[in-house]
Amino acid sequence: DISDRLLPVNMLERFEDGVDVRLICLQVGEAIVVRMAAIDSRAMLWFRMGRFEDALSDLDVVVAQEPEKAPSRFMRGIVLKRLGRNSDGDAELVIARRIDPHIPATYARFGITP
Repeated sequence: DISDRLLPVNMLERFEDGVDVRLICLQVGEAIVVRMAAIDSRAMLWFRMGRFEDALSDLDVVVAQEPEKAPSRFMRGIVLKRLGRNSDGDAELVIARRIDPHIPATYARFGITP
C-alpha cells in the first residue's frame, strides 16, 4: 500500500528546496480527475465500436475511483447488459438512476438506452 510510504502533508509542507507539497497534492488530484475523464471517454469509444469488454474495463476503473459518477454507472449498466450480465447491469442502472434520475433521458438523446 503506497499510503504506508507517504509522509503526512502537515509534516512536510515544504521540501528543503521550497516546493509546496500542498500544491503538488492538488496537482496530483487534478491529474487523477483528468485521467478519469479520459478513461471514461475511451469507454464510450469502446462502446460505440462494440468492444464491450474493453468498455467495461475502463468503466470499472472510473467507477472504482468515482463511485458517485452517474454517467459512468449508467454506461456500466448498459455495457453489462450487452455482455449478457443482465442482473448486474440492472443493479448498476438502479444506482445510476438513484444518483441522477434524469440520466436515462440524457443518454436516450444520443440513442443510448438499456
